[in-house]
Amino acid sequence: MGGRPRRLDLTTRLAQAVAALGAVTVTARQTGASWLFLPTLVATVPLLVLPLAAATVAALVKRRRIVTAVGALCLALIGAWWLPVFTPGPTSVLAASEQAAPSIRVMAFNSMAAPATSKNLIAAAVRERVDVLVVSECGPALRRHLVAQGIEKVFSHRAGSTMLTGVSVWSRLPMHSRDTVALAYGGEVVDISGFGPRKQGRVWLLAAHPMSPRWREGEAWAADQRRLLAAATMLPEPAIIAGDLNMTRDHAPFRSLQGHGFVDALDATGSGWQPTWSLGPNGPGLATIDHILGRGVGLKDYRTIRIPGSDHRAVVVTVSTPTALG
Repeated sequence: MGGRPRRLDLTTRLAQAVAALGAVTVTARQTGASWLFLPTLVATVPLLVLPLAAATVAALVKRRRIVTAVGALCLALIGAWWLPVFTPGPTSVLAASEQAAPSIRVMAFNSMAAPATSKNLIAAAVRERVDVLVVSECGPALRRHLVAQGIEKVFSHRAGSTMLTGVSVWSRLPMHSRDTVALAYGGEVVDISGFGPRKQGRVWLLAAHPMSPRWREGEAWAADQRRLLAAATMLPEPAIIAGDLNMTRDHAPFRSLQGHGFVDALDATGSGWQPTWSLGPNGPGLATIDHILGRGVGLKDYRTIRIPGSDHRAVVVTVSTPTALG
């Protein structure tokens, strides 16, 4: 007569739960599944490292081989996926001699449409010597506050949507609006020129803010990301994509952008995990969803900056273009 099945202790149960969560997340990441909550879950991949490490060690001590193997495999995959962010890679497709080309400084920031961010935003842009400023959720109220705070004295050119949650692009350099992209929170294609030794520098910019991966709206999120990819692939080189892209490097749409030649500034500079979004203006960083990517450009001097009033950090990057050589 067999004895009763041995009850699992709390430590083993927790280890099993964390390993199962890791397996589901890693699988969703690789398959690109976008239903229900999966895109949101995939955005948490870096946050799983410490719980997975603890669960794997606990399972090893408890001699739970399957749990140990699952945890170790998930950790190995996450490490491989995020290694490029910690090791500086190719900054672009430019030749080495072109990496020293005259540059422009680009900032991308989601303001949460909060007028309180206006003064701090302008001050940060001036301090960072920003040439092109991409502001997501820049509705009419925030634009009025920015104008009242003197943004037009710093950036003489503006393009962008008039939507409540639209995208605005402010530039010190000559800029022409070329197209509007039908994204949930706005998308603009602009042509920036007039920089470099002979003022012949030119770069195309897609300022974008697609839908966030909300609960039960994963498919709508994926459709918006497809629209973003279609617009990005049509950009002439040299080209930049900047804004709150509502995806991390673990999402399939991000990997699609990389497959079309776009290099993320984090990869280019090896700046490590830099979360740009948090739960509330003063919360800890949770996910890197604000990006500056380039194709046919050099990317360096990556920074994230906290601007009071928003739950996003601003991303600042120096972009060099071959045409700037004149």
